[in-house]
Amino acid sequence: MQRSLEKYQTARVTECPKPLWVRPTFRLENRTLVAEPAGDYDEFVKCQEIAIRTYVGERRSRKRIQSVVKSYASHALRVLMSRASVAHDHLDARRPISDSTLELNLTIIEELGKRISANRGCLVVVDASKYFNNSTGALSRNLELFCKNNGLGYVELSEFLDEAEKRGHRTRWKRDPHFNEIGNEVFAQAMFRWLQAGKGSIQ
Repeated sequence: MQRSLEKYQTARVTECPKPLWVRPTFRLENRTLVAEPAGDYDEFVKCQEIAIRTYVGERRSRKRIQSVVKSYASHALRVLMSRASVAHDHLDARRPISDSTLELNLTIIEELGKRISANRGCLVVVDASKYFNNSTGALSRNLELFCKNNGLGYVELSEFLDEAEKRGHRTRWKRDPHFNEIGNEVFAQAMFRWLQAGKGSIQ
């Protein structure tokens, strides 16, 4: 929800050192969604072309060059930041969600739900916020109530993830917050149980 408002990203190309507005976003005007196209998209494309031409020899990708010293330094920095409870803003899932951020995201979800419903589908919100930020569950309660009031599906994934980890199964990569194979399997099982319970239908 926080990242849905973040417009800027630093391009990892020396020729483009400044942050660029590369993400399209929305804002609310009188409770109406207004789309904001990425303002620096053309400049971003130029930086991308420079990177392809200069650093990867006209290829779309290359094998990452590993450096023992750099890898060790990065690991040491992560450990220090963890001990000091320091995190980059865009990675810190523990920050409280502001009312304006929540309102914007719920409006986006509502609009998505309407469009999907118009095409005879059902939008399902899968919520893992309690699992990731160890919160009291206020956000989850808001989401569940919102989905109920707007005819959307809702799956509380946190309890399934917690259950798996209590059984000794790691659901995320060791140095990455994204789900590993087990996490994705738990996700799929939660969705399957939701469908089995008759709370959703496949068109």
